[in-house]
Amino acid sequence: MESEVFGHEAGAFTDARQRKQGLIELGAGGTVLLDEISLLPVELQAKLLGVLETRRFRRLGDTDEHEVDKRFLAATNEDLMEVVEAGRHTRRRRHT
Repeated sequence: MESEVFGHEAGAFTDARQRKQGLIELGAGGTVLLDEISLLPVELQAKLLGVLETRRFRRLGDTDEHEVDKRFLAATNEDLMEVVEAGRHTRRRRHT
């Protein structure tokens, strides 16, 4: 799932035969909808929060950081406070 979001470089893992752009890179200037954010692993949520804070990301297997030209919307049908208390969502959020 991390590769789908951030992309990867050739050789980053066994089946990574060529560079692939992730959702963050595709459609420059657009909007990424993270539907059911509560279902994403907490580690991936934390990495996405880092992207929101720095406006930069790194593909898997890459040493260079790339700028982000996107808006992000996150949604869930669950009670987010219950999800946080259960440890399935990071408590840190950013509202802008």
